Amino acid sequence: MASAVKSRSDDATSLTETFLAPNPVPSSTAWESDTAHQVRLGKSLVRIEHVGNLPDWMREVLARLNQVARMPENWDTYGAVPVNQRTLEHSLLVLTKLMPASRYLPRILASTHGGVLLQWDDGRRELEISVDAPMRGSVYYTDHESGDEDEEQLSLDLKPVIQRVGSFWR
Repeated sequence: MASAVKSRSDDATSLTETFLAPNPVPSSTAWESDTAHQVRLGKSLVRIEHVGNLPDWMREVLARLNQVARMPENWDTYGAVPVNQRTLEHSLLVLTKLMPASRYLPRILASTHGGVLLQWDDGRRELEISVDAPMRGSVYYTDHESGDEDEEQLSLDLKPVIQRVGSFWR
């Protein structure tokens, strides 16, 4: 079953079955459900709907995103800015859509301008998704053996990216 990520906010932006917003949760009783998991993501609490325990990949993704969220200003000593909370949440949204198609977790890194980088690399191919802001980013793919390269803008329609991630492991 696919996971859905929601916030307590009534004004959350709808992206298919997934919702994210940065509002903190007022009480745990607001989240009572057999399928809801309340988790910390950066400065916010988010609700992830998933039947049963969260999958291991989701726990690892949350841990890695929280590591990125803790990086301070100037973490690279060249003036890097901390990851924006909404960008962090949008990165989780993107990953909840992509991970069912992937065999492996991506490297999850902070970008120097406050975004999140998601990188898959198998030695001969690379796939990098840059989440620069909510609803904004890019997807870059290269195949070192064939010389194929492709770059496109990240959009709300993640189907092409899901297909790219799925084909990455064939």
